[in-house]
Amino acid sequence: HKVVALQVPREDEFAPVKNAPGAASESPDTARQLFSALCRRRLVAAGASVTRSDGTDDAADLVEIDAALSYAGEGLEHLAGKEFKTPVLIRP
Repeated sequence: HKVVALQVPREDEFAPVKNAPGAASESPDTARQLFSALCRRRLVAAGASVTRSDGTDDAADLVEIDAALSYAGEGLEHLAGKEFKTPVLIRP
């Protein structure tokens, strides 16, 4: 058997859930925020813009990319130049 270790960006691959909802850290709420921030970064990297419905740029609003469309940020090039208002769910 071989052992392989991967070094990955923590903010892209790790969102612990150890505490109850509403806790300040390591809760379902903070995991949701971390995943939303990851999806936002992937949209921006693809050339899209993401703003709140009220026009401000608040990273706290939820953004989600359906894994059926993109698992790791690939295949989002067709979203370049598009503007999304939060909350937003991007589906195939």
